Amino acid sequence: MYKLELTDRDIETIYFAGYRYGWSDTLIKMGLEVGENKFEEHQIWAWKDGVDGDMEGGHDGFPLLDPRCDLCAKLAKLYQSIV
Repeated sequence: MYKLELTDRDIETIYFAGYRYGWSDTLIKMGLEVGENKFEEHQIWAWKDGVDGDMEGGHDGFPLLDPRCDLCAKLAKLYQSIV
Protein backbone atom coordinates (compact mmCIF):
# COMPACT_ATOMS: atom_id res chain seq x y z
CA MET A 1 0.00 0.00 0.00
CA TYR A 2 1.31 3.43 -0.96
CA LYS A 3 0.29 6.59 0.90
CA LEU A 4 0.16 10.25 -0.07
CA GLU A 5 -0.84 13.02 2.34
CA LEU A 6 -2.63 15.86 0.54
CA THR A 7 -3.84 19.29 1.61
CA ASP A 8 -6.71 21.29 0.09
CA ARG A 9 -4.15 23.31 -1.82
CA ASP A 10 -2.45 20.16 -3.15
CA ILE A 11 -5.75 18.87 -4.50
CA GLU A 12 -6.60 22.24 -6.06
CA THR A 13 -3.22 22.21 -7.79
CA ILE A 14 -3.70 18.68 -9.09
CA TYR A 15 -7.11 19.59 -10.50
CA PHE A 16 -5.63 22.75 -12.04
CA ALA A 17 -3.11 20.57 -13.92
CA GLY A 18 -6.13 18.45 -14.82
CA TYR A 19 -6.13 15.85 -17.52
CA ARG A 20 -3.28 17.47 -19.49
CA TYR A 21 -0.52 15.41 -17.90
CA GLY A 22 -0.16 11.78 -16.94
CA TRP A 23 0.81 12.51 -13.34
CA SER A 24 -2.29 14.63 -12.62
CA ASP A 25 -4.73 12.75 -14.84
CA THR A 26 -4.04 9.46 -13.10
CA LEU A 27 -4.25 10.97 -9.62
CA ILE A 28 -7.61 12.57 -10.40
CA LYS A 29 -8.96 9.27 -11.68
CA MET A 30 -7.82 7.53 -8.47
CA GLY A 31 -10.04 9.83 -6.42
CA LEU A 32 -8.38 12.17 -3.97
CA GLU A 33 -9.25 13.37 -0.50
CA VAL A 34 -7.73 15.86 1.88
CA GLY A 35 -5.54 13.91 4.28
CA GLU A 36 -4.07 10.48 3.75
CA ASN A 37 -4.73 8.81 0.41
CA LYS A 38 -3.93 5.13 0.08
CA PHE A 39 -3.20 3.53 -3.26
CA GLU A 40 -2.93 -0.11 -4.17
CA GLU A 41 -0.10 -1.56 -6.19
CA HIS A 42 -1.93 -1.51 -9.54
CA GLN A 43 -2.99 2.12 -9.01
CA ILE A 44 0.50 3.30 -8.21
CA TRP A 45 1.96 1.51 -11.23
CA ALA A 46 -0.63 3.20 -13.47
CA TRP A 47 0.38 6.55 -11.95
CA LYS A 48 4.08 5.77 -12.48
CA ASP A 49 3.35 5.01 -16.15
CA GLY A 50 1.69 8.44 -16.42
CA VAL A 51 4.68 10.17 -14.84
CA ASP A 52 7.07 8.25 -17.09
CA GLY A 53 5.00 9.28 -20.10
CA ASP A 54 5.33 12.92 -19.10
CA MET A 55 9.09 12.52 -18.87
CA GLU A 56 9.24 10.84 -22.29
CA GLY A 57 7.32 13.83 -23.65
CA GLY A 58 10.26 16.04 -22.74
CA HIS A 59 9.07 17.23 -19.35
CA ASP A 60 11.12 17.09 -16.19
CA GLY A 61 9.33 15.64 -13.20
CA PHE A 62 5.85 17.04 -12.84
CA PRO A 63 4.80 19.59 -15.48
CA LEU A 64 3.18 22.79 -14.16
CA LEU A 65 4.62 22.30 -10.68
CA ASP A 66 7.36 24.43 -9.23
CA PRO A 67 10.10 21.89 -8.43
CA ARG A 68 10.55 23.65 -5.06
CA CYS A 69 6.93 23.27 -3.93
CA ASP A 70 5.74 20.87 -1.24
CA LEU A 71 3.46 18.96 -3.60
CA CYS A 72 6.32 18.33 -6.03
CA ALA A 73 8.43 17.01 -3.15
CA LYS A 74 5.61 14.72 -2.01
CA LEU A 75 5.09 13.35 -5.52
CA ALA A 76 8.81 12.85 -6.08
CA LYS A 77 9.07 10.94 -2.79
CA LEU A 78 6.11 8.77 -3.78
CA TYR A 79 7.61 8.11 -7.22
CA GLN A 80 10.97 7.14 -5.73
CA SER A 81 9.30 4.76 -3.27
CA ILE A 82 7.82 2.57 -5.99
CA VAL A 83 9.50 -0.83 -6.07
